[in-house]
Amino acid sequence: MRAQPQQPIMSDLPHFRVNASSVFVHVGVDFAGPFNTKCSSLKKPRVYKGYLALFICLAVKAVHLEYVSELTTESFLAAFDRFASRRGLPSHVYSDNGLNFVGAANKLSDISKFLADSKTDIFNALVQREVTWHFNSPSTPNFGGIWEANIKSAKTLLKIQIGDNPMTMEEYFTVFSRIESIMNSRPLLERSQDPNETSLLLTPGHFLIGRPLLQAVEIPLDTTTHVRQRWTHLRRIVQTFWNRWSTEYLHTLMQRNKWKTPSEPLKVGHIVLIKNTSTAPTLWPLGIVEQIFPGQDQVVRVALIRTACGHLTRPLTNL
Repeated sequence: MRAQPQQPIMSDLPHFRVNASSVFVHVGVDFAGPFNTKCSSLKKPRVYKGYLALFICLAVKAVHLEYVSELTTESFLAAFDRFASRRGLPSHVYSDNGLNFVGAANKLSDISKFLADSKTDIFNALVQREVTWHFNSPSTPNFGGIWEANIKSAKTLLKIQIGDNPMTMEEYFTVFSRIESIMNSRPLLERSQDPNETSLLLTPGHFLIGRPLLQAVEIPLDTTTHVRQRWTHLRRIVQTFWNRWSTEYLHTLMQRNKWKTPSEPLKVGHIVLIKNTSTAPTLWPLGIVEQIFPGQDQVVRVALIRTACGHLTRPLTNL
C-alpha cells in the first residue's frame, strides 16, 4: 500500500526546442472542448458541439487556434489545411497518443476516442504531404507539457470571454483570433530588474510579424528611405530576435526544479502494479516488464508491460 511509482530524472529538452528554426516547422497539436455552438443567431437555435484545435511552435511558443466543428479525420485535416495555408507547412507534428487507458473505451472522452480511432488515417494523410507525425506514449501528458499548458491558458481566456454561453461558429472564429493574439503577445522572459533596460520584452509575435500582435502600429517610414537599406534593416531585426532568443530565453528552459534524483532502474522481468487513478489500488492490474525504452540520455521512462488482458505501454510514473 505504501509502494510509490518510479520517477526518472528530468531529461534534456529535445533538439527542436533549443535550436533556431523557422516558426511552425516543429508543431505540437492538442484539442480542447467540447464547446456549445449555435447553428444560427435565432432565439432558439439548435446547439451542437464544437472543438478547439491548438497548434504551437515548439521553438518560440507561437500558437495558432482553429475551430473544429466535429471530431472526424476530415474536419481535423481541413483545420490543418487552414493552419498550413497561413503559417506554412510544418515538417514534424507532435501530439498525445489519445488513448488514456486501454480497455476503458466507454469512459474515454470524445477527443481521446477520436485520436485513438483516427490515428492511422491522419498519419497516412500527412505522410503524403511529407509531414511526419510523432505520437507520445500512452498516459504521458507530461511529455506534451508545452501544449497542455497552452491549452489551459486558451481555455481560461475563453472562459473569461464567453463563460458558458453558446455562440455561433463565426463568433468562435472571432474569439479564437483574439485569444491567439493575446497568447502570441505574452513575453517569453521575465521583466528585467535593471531600470536602464529599454529593450522590449521578447514575445512570440516578434517571430511572426516583428512585434507583439497587440502593440500599436508603428509610424510609416519616410518614402525617401532606400528599399535595400530597409530590407537590410529588417533582416538585422530578425537576427536580433533570434540572438535574444538564444542568449536570454534558452537558458530559462534548462532549469530542473524537480526530478533531479535518479531512481532504481526498471529491468525486464520485474513485476509491477499498473497505477490507475480511476480505480482503487487493490484493483490495479499486475504485469511483467517485457521491454524498456531508454531515451536519448539512456534513462528509461517508458516500458512495455504484459498483463493478463494483453500488452500495455506505460510511463514509469504509473508503475
